Amino acid sequence: MLYFAQLVLSLVLLPCVVRCDMYNLVAPLLQAPQECSQGCAAWDTLNTTINSYWAGGKAPEDAGSHCAQLPYAPGLSKPSPLLDPHGVGAQGAWCVCSGDISAWGYCTSSSYVPEQVNLQLASPDTVVVSFVTFEPSLPAEAPYAMLSSQQQQDTQVLRGVTHVYVTPAGDRTYYMHFVKFSNLAPLTKYTYSVKSGATTGAVWSKNYTFTSPHSSTEQKETSVAIFGDLGIYAWNNFQNMMAQVENDTISAVIHIGDHCYNIGGSDDRRGDGYMQGYEPILSSVPWIPVVGNHEFYDGDHLRRYLNQTEGTVIANNASVNHEWLKGAHTTATSALGYQLSSGNHHAAGLHGTTPSGTSRYFSVDLGLVHFVALDLNMYNAVDDCGEPCRVAQLAWLKQDLAAANANRDQVPWIVAMSHFPLYCSNCPKPGHDPGAWWSSEACEFTGHDESCTVEDKKEGKNPYTGNATNADMVPDFEPIFMQYGVDVYASGHIHDFEWTYPIYNNSAVQKNFVNMKAPVHLVTGNAGPPSASRFSTLEDWSYSHSNEYSYTQLIAHNASAMSWIQIANNDSRVIDRLTIITDKHGPFPPP
Repeated sequence: MLYFAQLVLSLVLLPCVVRCDMYNLVAPLLQAPQECSQGCAAWDTLNTTINSYWAGGKAPEDAGSHCAQLPYAPGLSKPSPLLDPHGVGAQGAWCVCSGDISAWGYCTSSSYVPEQVNLQLASPDTVVVSFVTFEPSLPAEAPYAMLSSQQQQDTQVLRGVTHVYVTPAGDRTYYMHFVKFSNLAPLTKYTYSVKSGATTGAVWSKNYTFTSPHSSTEQKETSVAIFGDLGIYAWNNFQNMMAQVENDTISAVIHIGDHCYNIGGSDDRRGDGYMQGYEPILSSVPWIPVVGNHEFYDGDHLRRYLNQTEGTVIANNASVNHEWLKGAHTTATSALGYQLSSGNHHAAGLHGTTPSGTSRYFSVDLGLVHFVALDLNMYNAVDDCGEPCRVAQLAWLKQDLAAANANRDQVPWIVAMSHFPLYCSNCPKPGHDPGAWWSSEACEFTGHDESCTVEDKKEGKNPYTGNATNADMVPDFEPIFMQYGVDVYASGHIHDFEWTYPIYNNSAVQKNFVNMKAPVHLVTGNAGPPSASRFSTLEDWSYSHSNEYSYTQLIAHNASAMSWIQIANNDSRVIDRLTIITDKHGPFPPP
């Protein structure tokens, strides 16, 4: 046990200058705001108050007069008592106007220039690169990527597909491009660049690099960052994760829902700022995006999420006749629809261990771990998919876990995850519906717990029209997890951190983590939400807890030992460290 603790500490204690949290983001390819007719002012000529918005207290050397996201701008860091969505910096990159330093505005995207670049994990040897362009019309050809490595003599020129996404307001059109990188050599450094398929005006992006994922055949620990509930706020975990990416101490990022707050806000411009801010990390390491309740809000109803995560979205589940299971809503032409139906350019929805055909739920193997992403929105009053989604997901889950359980000699650990927790001290008791705060967007900004009161449970959201409720989540999933020996269930939604002991039927079955007799449950929903939850009375099956802003690192050392480390966002401290030891993986007999 001491050996693993010492090993983990060497991996996660990272240096920070002044403090960690959100990093500075300079965006030289964005255009000056319409408010700034003379362009942007040079940051180093501005007053000390504006300079205090930078991490480190002053503009970085490369800031110049470029657009930028400043972590401590009032819209990202000043609750009084709530974050002001109209405060300076809240919606993305901005600048102060040259010639009139009392004026400022949000910057705009450059035509044809790739942005929001991210890598989506599909399988141990496949990732899908996704990026966005804004153009006058649909590109005439498929998008491009160039891919090379030191081991390859020739650069590969690869082609992809494009989704067309129109904002709910109907005034902005996105071209979301996807190119598959397959048959990657394990643990190899690759360089790539991308551009749209426009025949005139298209430009190549800069070069990006990433290290390819690996399977269990490589004798290597599996290490990932895993968390939920992240927005562009001063206290998020970006600096810590960026350091881990640069030091090659994580192989992937797993984001368990609630992206951005909200990705569809301000006519989707808030989502742009979020993905632009996330790009330095997600262009350098693959991620697994999992859907949360906030992906439905601002009139978007999941449309942008489904389109932008096409790496894990695939719209081909013909076995279930329901529009939500057919994937992304798109205004693509029939020719583009034909390209999409070819199925050559999607990630875990098609290439996972048991293909699901949707990014609502899917699975993927990475090293020693089988990850299972689930969608519990239909149980929590924020989704009208209803009974067809519930039935299809449960049937797929049993099939997937049966296959994973049969493959434990190769991939020993199973980690299931979704945005919503099944057990936590702030959760409703199994068999009971939650209070109105549970699915309240307003409560996300005031401390997401039962002390928050709201009058209308739905708050104008998309009402759930099926039969399942929050009270059905544990009865639906716990027997399946026991039957197939799921080791850990990880979630977010509650803005805190908590571990349970191994638990079944709302009771701890043991008070240690050696040769467990039931799954353990993790809530890690405090990577960077708009507010932290206050703790209610802790249950007797609660092992560890904190409401400090933080995220989790999972390290599967080998088939018998897996460590989980909770890392403080602001200074990289280890808040908690848990090691699970097992002699044998497999089903848990009911106690």
